[in-house]
Amino acid sequence: FVKALYLVIGRKDSIIAVKDTLIARSVEDTRRSQEYANTYRKNFERQLALTDAKAGMELIKSGFVSDVVDGQTYWMPASLPARHNRPTTAHLLPVYDEYLVAYKDRSAPLGGLDPAQIAKTGNGIFSPVIVIDGRVAGTWKRTLKKDSVLIEASLFTALTDAQQQALSDAKQRYQRFLGFE
Repeated sequence: FVKALYLVIGRKDSIIAVKDTLIARSVEDTRRSQEYANTYRKNFERQLALTDAKAGMELIKSGFVSDVVDGQTYWMPASLPARHNRPTTAHLLPVYDEYLVAYKDRSAPLGGLDPAQIAKTGNGIFSPVIVIDGRVAGTWKRTLKKDSVLIEASLFTALTDAQQQALSDAKQRYQRFLGFE
């Protein structure tokens, strides 16, 4: 018995009949990944047989564009602005953020870094990381005080002025999040 499952992908007028619940789940996971900018077939393959993973990618690829980096095909939402049109961004990510722990292959966000550089805890757990323009650029730690928070950055390379400003903005966002100005 094959149960037909209907999903809305991206737009209300785009309904796709899906015959396999696992494919449907992976398509939904990938639809949500549009918020995180990229995904690739190996994300499907962890949950599905290769044939089903390929079928799932076929179902969603019309809403995505692909880019090949170091022989690996990455899929991004077609609605994502081109890289050269986006301002420099920086994010302070916590220890267990899915940006690093959810993927088996972390080579893209690590950009050639040895994972040991960000696993300073001695037990393989990543330290909180600074991500600039999608790549890990360093680690950070916070020290809470009575009426402020000190955010210290340990960078792996020197930053451009735009990257430094983006990091400063990320620190300010975190301070506001904690209720400090």
